[in-house]
Amino acid sequence: MARYIERVRYSKYSIDLKNDLKIIKCDKYFYKLSGYSAKDIEEGVTQKQLIFPEEWQVYIDTVLKELEGSDEACFDHKLRTKSGRSISVICYGTVNDNVMDIFIADITDTKLLKNEVRKMRDQIEIQNSQLRMILEGTEEKIINYHVGDDVCIIYAVENDKYIEIERIEKASAPNGWNGKIYPSDMNVLLNNFNYVRETCHDTAFECRIKIGRREDYVWGNINLYAITDERGEKVKEIIGRIRSIHKEKLVYIELRNRAERDYLTGLYNQVYFKKYIDRCLEVDDEGQCAFLMMDLDDFKNINDNYGHYMGDKVIICVAEMLNNICGSFAKICRMGGDEFAVFFNCSAAGEIYDAADRICSDITRISIDSGACLSITCSVGLTFRKHEDDDFFSLYKRADKAMYEAKNTGKDKWVEI
Repeated sequence: MARYIERVRYSKYSIDLKNDLKIIKCDKYFYKLSGYSAKDIEEGVTQKQLIFPEEWQVYIDTVLKELEGSDEACFDHKLRTKSGRSISVICYGTVNDNVMDIFIADITDTKLLKNEVRKMRDQIEIQNSQLRMILEGTEEKIINYHVGDDVCIIYAVENDKYIEIERIEKASAPNGWNGKIYPSDMNVLLNNFNYVRETCHDTAFECRIKIGRREDYVWGNINLYAITDERGEKVKEIIGRIRSIHKEKLVYIELRNRAERDYLTGLYNQVYFKKYIDRCLEVDDEGQCAFLMMDLDDFKNINDNYGHYMGDKVIICVAEMLNNICGSFAKICRMGGDEFAVFFNCSAAGEIYDAADRICSDITRISIDSGACLSITCSVGLTFRKHEDDDFFSLYKRADKAMYEAKNTGKDKWVEI
């Protein structure tokens, strides 16, 4: 059994509690353990010199807490040697009058062993967490992000085994995920990984992802969990799971579109249009905004002479024209019937005037492949934001007034108020 017994380095010394914690007595082992000499002790080494400055207050607080209602204290701490090296010690001290007798034992090797045990424990925790997620649903994919290596591995489970289906090197950068995350969702993914890494908090989000043998992007719900160090201050691993929500998401998008979009043209409806404009005016109360109203001249004649089916085809073609002219920099709405509106948020005046000109000219070139000879023109009203308290209704009212002025003064043109 002797081979399992190891010698422990230890020492005993005493400090004067009334004289700046000066070391007044020590044994020969203290010199070997601390690096101080007998001469150093005679010249006045204090307990404070044995503790690292940034840890001194914590050390004192611990001692006082241990001595509450007792004359002895026992705890471990880092001891600073004369050369500045750190060794881990366990100390036991007793107070007698104004003197504290302290026994210390070097446990540095034990601390190193404890760190190794903690690493093993963390790895077991990771594996157990993965196992728990697997038990919740084998169709889910498992994420394991190694923070230190900046490598993210995605696993699937087949026949009760982990199968690596993706390995993303340099996972903290967009290039590592190219082709795997839908481009417009890239920042969502990276920001959530950064959030977990910086705060040690778990998170969940949605994005479109393409992994494994898939050739198309699907909507996934991603949960990320932080595995931290012993103090809970630094993230060592991020684990997670990916669950497909593609079908549910498509249903949600369809329902949202029905709530926000006009059923015939796919343009925004008036309910969404109003909310959007009021939100823009609240956020940017100094930006240049403009509201354009438009309706088709003599549209009733098209419905009466060719039927409502033809009228619907004309409405659809007008919506396509407006999208081609304004869709890249403005929001377009079908207000109802043959009335349309366009809202320009922080656009240049010249760009807005050009759009009004093009609407009046391009609409006359709309051709319906039906054999019908249609002459399509429109009347357009335009107004710019003029007052800080302008809202949807005030802009709508002025633009509508301008549109009827264009209609009453000859049609096939635009007027600004």
